[in-house]
Amino acid sequence: MTAYPLDSLAPSVPPAARFLPLRPPDVLSSEAYERIRPRYLRLMTELRRHRRVRIAPEVVLLFESRETVLAQIHEVLRVDGHTPEHVERELSQYDCLVPRPGELRATAMIDGGSRSRGRALATALRRPGAVTLSVDGIRCDSQLAAPGDDDDDPVQYLRFGVELGFTSALRRRDAAVGITTHLPPCMRLTFAAPSLRDQLRDQLGAPPPRTLLHTLAACPWMLTLPETTPS
Repeated sequence: MTAYPLDSLAPSVPPAARFLPLRPPDVLSSEAYERIRPRYLRLMTELRRHRRVRIAPEVVLLFESRETVLAQIHEVLRVDGHTPEHVERELSQYDCLVPRPGELRATAMIDGGSRSRGRALATALRRPGAVTLSVDGIRCDSQLAAPGDDDDDPVQYLRFGVELGFTSALRRRDAAVGITTHLPPCMRLTFAAPSLRDQLRDQLGAPPPRTLLHTLAACPWMLTLPETTPS
């Protein structure tokens, strides 16, 4: 269950550095990114599909990883301009989404409903415990990952502190991950698909030694291989 095919071909990152904030050297040049972008985006679309879950009729939760954050930063730079100033700005903005040891981070996106409904949902998502993950009765409540003043923003960043028991429970093949939302007008329970459960389990384990982004950039001949997708 890996999203990093042939990753042994790219330079490895020391384990201690895999949880550090992203830095400018982690960002490819615009030319290098353009070379790998078509294949990389296809792989990232599939990876995000496994990490996304609808937790309310108008709210989607995407569990982030170092890989998904890097992909978002490169796409923003492609539009806004790839200058040192822009790189520093985007790294600072998205740093709150890079998971730290023993935790999960997610983007909650409000994609429907009226403007007043959106405001109510955004306000609710910012409250501690608005979203709860549970396995075998072990709960992990959401906290706001990036405190700010914009209660109306349809995109909110969340973090989940995870205890050891939660990680151990995820390793069971039959583990069921419940996602409870406390959003108006009622509480709602969603069960994560097995593919999302596996992604969360892998996220809480040892991070991969290198990202798919840097693997493709280091091994351009991989761009001509038959398509492989994350499982």
